[in-house]
Amino acid sequence: SLFLLIISTLLACFAPETSYTKEIFWFASILIGLMVGPNQSCSRSLMARITPKEKQNEFFGFFALTGKATSFLGPLLFGIITLYYSQQIALWVVIMLFVIGLVLFNRISFQKSNKDDILITI
Repeated sequence: SLFLLIISTLLACFAPETSYTKEIFWFASILIGLMVGPNQSCSRSLMARITPKEKQNEFFGFFALTGKATSFLGPLLFGIITLYYSQQIALWVVIMLFVIGLVLFNRISFQKSNKDDILITI
């Protein structure tokens, strides 16, 4: 879903360069909306799978805390870049952050060690 989120955001960036600006932008917006939810739910289900059972409360608490503590950074960065440059350039920065996340996530190897546990190697 992160890959499709990157593709749909790229579509939104390139929409003004085409003759079908409105249609492509709407299509990209719908795709972005459809991909944000699965990303959030996948992150929570992955957290549930990789955390030790006896420490899940701590891990989910930290997960929620970091999410709330950093939730202002994206809109702030987007706003600052839009203020000094343009929304299109701000979208490129968002795409760059998505790509960085995808690259970092793909470096992690998930292997099942037994029925309930997942072994993570970086």
